[in-house]
Amino acid sequence: MENTNRNYEKEYTVGEDIITIENVKQYAAMFQPNLTITNDIATILIESLSEYLDNLISLSVKMTKHRKGLYVQKKDVVEALKKRSTLVVLDDINDDWY
Repeated sequence: MENTNRNYEKEYTVGEDIITIENVKQYAAMFQPNLTITNDIATILIESLSEYLDNLISLSVKMTKHRKGLYVQKKDVVEALKKRSTLVVLDDINDDWY
């Protein structure tokens, strides 16, 4: 039987950083100090972020394949963001911004 009590606090990683429930609460407190986020809400936010990033990465790879590229470039990620998101994408960011 599958364990339904998964520990999301240590499961999701972005780069070298681990997104934890405590991290989510700290980030929320930076923007709204009086905001209280429960562990369940933080877990949902972590799951949503993970799914969003998975979809963004997948679409970026598809954009790369479509242009017959060998590796994902900034332009692939920008196009994926434009296609899947309502975020404002800055096209004029130079290539060494990261």
